[in-house]
Parts: sequence; C-alpha cells; structure tokens
Amino acid sequence: SFFCFVLCCVFFLVISVFFFFFQAEDGIRDAQESRGLGDVYKRQVSTQSTGGGCGAMLDRTQVTEIPNKAPRHYIQLSALELLSGDLNGLFGAAAGSGMAPEEVQSLGIMGKYVPSSCAHCGALDVKVIYADFEFKFPTSYEKHTFELECAACGKFSQRFLEQTKSDECTEGWG
Repeated sequence: SFFCFVLCCVFFLVISVFFFFFQAEDGIRDAQESRGLGDVYKRQVSTQSTGGGCGAMLDRTQVTEIPNKAPRHYIQLSALELLSGDLNGLFGAAAGSGMAPEEVQSLGIMGKYVPSSCAHCGALDVKVIYADFEFKFPTSYEKHTFELECAACGKFSQRFLEQTKSDECTEGWG
C-alpha cells in the first residue's frame, strides 16, 4: 500500500515534469519551415483595424526580404496555378511565377483586395506570386492573403485582410 502510494507520486511527478518542460514555447506553428533570418529580423509590419456596429476589418501588411507564403519553387510554376480549392467556390489558394494585380482582380473573389503596388517602395512593377481566400456564409466572414514580388526593390509584400460582417447589416463596406 505504501509502495503503491510512492509509485503513484513518482509517476505523477514524472508526468508533471514532462509536460512542464516539453510545452511549445510560443504556440502551435504552421508546418511551413523557416526561411531564415528574414522571417524574424527583416520585417516591416503595418496593421489597420476598423470596426463598426456591423462588423470589423483587419488589414495587415508586411515587407520581407524573402517570400513567406509562396512555395519555394514558385518561380518554376506558371503565372498562377491553383493549389487548392475552387476559384468559383468558397475557398482557394494559388501560387505561381507571377501575375499582374489587374489580372488577379479578374479572377473574382480571390482578387477582390489584391494590392497594386509594393508596400516597401510604392512601385507599380509588382507581380502576385501567392493568393488565397476563404469565404464563409452566412456569417459573412472573408479572409484574403496576398504576396507580391517587386521588380524595383526586390522585396516581398504580404497583405492579410480579414473581415466579418453581420447579416443584419444594411450599410456597405464602402
């Protein structure tokens, strides 16, 4: 009986120590592997948030030295290839060697909020190398992510936009 008590206490202590030391330091991460110091040390981030009685919008832009969203082999792809989903459906992701923002806008909901200039230098000589979207109805939730490559400065701009809108809203997003 005493031996069982000691054994249970030791087991509990070992399990507690295991969970304490092997927790993730900063949360669950995406499966995408790190692309070097550019991920952490060379970012410029800008975030805007708006909201009203009907919903909210988060618009975040960052600039990096290397691509973060596009697959490593994006240069070898055609201009923009569908990776998953359906461009006419409720979600989709595409990547490629680059497509003009105006052409991406013509793809419908995927290109709804595509930026047309570099977030770093403002140049218009950019190409979209990654785009994804998600739309949920009836909650009117939208999420868009874009990555652009700038020919002028060689940097990569990422734009993340997320918005929610209540179904009872009668006013537009503007």
